[in-house]
Amino acid sequence: MKIHELKILPQYFNAIKEEKKNFELRKDDRDFQIGDVLMLKEFNLQEKYETIEGAETYFSGNKILRQITYIFKDETESMGLIKDYAILGIKPIDEDVELEWKSNMNEWGEIYCPFLNKEVMTYYPVGAPAYDTITNPLINEDGEVYYYKYDHDEGGWHEDTFSMCDAEEYINLKEVLFY
Repeated sequence: MKIHELKILPQYFNAIKEEKKNFELRKDDRDFQIGDVLMLKEFNLQEKYETIEGAETYFSGNKILRQITYIFKDETESMGLIKDYAILGIKPIDEDVELEWKSNMNEWGEIYCPFLNKEVMTYYPVGAPAYDTITNPLINEDGEVYYYKYDHDEGGWHEDTFSMCDAEEYINLKEVLFY
């Protein structure tokens, strides 16, 4: 499963968010597969936004995830679809998508996580003591990336999720996460 980051105009973003639109017409240049996830990032040329670093951007910071359920391609153009384009059937994701750490992390071991209702591998950064360990990061339907933390000193999970990023900060996660 891959996550494909794509820009999308506000009117289409809103139609997908309101579940009025359940497809995307896209150039078929990313090896889309059924089961892959689209991260649709609202892109508005009519308005400028400011990133956390103070730079200007046309990305609003709004994003939403959808899973590919069907792919229609018309290789012969007999059905009227331009060659090299695909219509992607999409649906809301059923559950948050688990990502993997790319940064230098040690595996600590598996612990039952009540928030995820399963045994999960926990990790801690290389070169740091394992006082706390964390799950793999997860990404929710709104594109927020978070993880859960286990406190080994207290012997329990923190009730809060720990957010890794919002808005345009997602770009920096390419240095940290596999997806």
